[in-house]
Amino acid sequence: MCGIFGSTDYKRYVALYNKNKKRGSFSYGGLFIDNKLHALIKTKGTFDFKGNLELEIQGKKTKPLNTFQNYLGHTQAPTSAMREYTHKTTHPFSNLNWYVAHNGVLSNFPELKKKLKKYKSVNQVDSSAIPALITSYCAVSKKEVECICKALTELKGTFGLWIYSSKTGHVYLARSGSTLYADFITNDFSSLPQTGFNPLQEGILYLQTVEGLTSVGTFKPNSPFYTA
Repeated sequence: MCGIFGSTDYKRYVALYNKNKKRGSFSYGGLFIDNKLHALIKTKGTFDFKGNLELEIQGKKTKPLNTFQNYLGHTQAPTSAMREYTHKTTHPFSNLNWYVAHNGVLSNFPELKKKLKKYKSVNQVDSSAIPALITSYCAVSKKEVECICKALTELKGTFGLWIYSSKTGHVYLARSGSTLYADFITNDFSSLPQTGFNPLQEGILYLQTVEGLTSVGTFKPNSPFYTA
């Protein structure tokens, strides 16, 4: 079991992280965004947000952790695919300019892995196939939302996920089967329900905007728990 969460406010993000630790404390992954630049943390166990931490942001400069514009996170429980911690099997996963953190299980992972065998970023964790799958569709179409929706339609199983494009700086949310709640005004979201949060609708791709979460596309859910 895993948890995904995010906020544009550092203190709210830390609070969401502390709540989502109950979804898994085997490892933590965080992506911190400043315009189109980002910094990435992956660590075994839990992460200590205390102190005046600074992160290197894409090798260009250091920046205090509490001064980024957007914070995206993932907490992971150990899975049958990987019981020993490694950096490459920890969320978020990436391929080219796509970063994805996922909560759920993809039942068609063997088929996806075979289809995406040319992408070295795909490993033994099913979630690693998602950014590569989006990349494969973007090779045909340059329309970002269209690429994502086609990829999500191909996924079978359950997922709640966030997607980040370092090319455009856009952050997307979607779910099928797995839980995912959000404050549609502040853009805060979490796998666990929070006061003032509402469930995201299945089959809808949401984009974080300055006005709040906005529906920008649709996809066909292929979850065993989905009911139209």
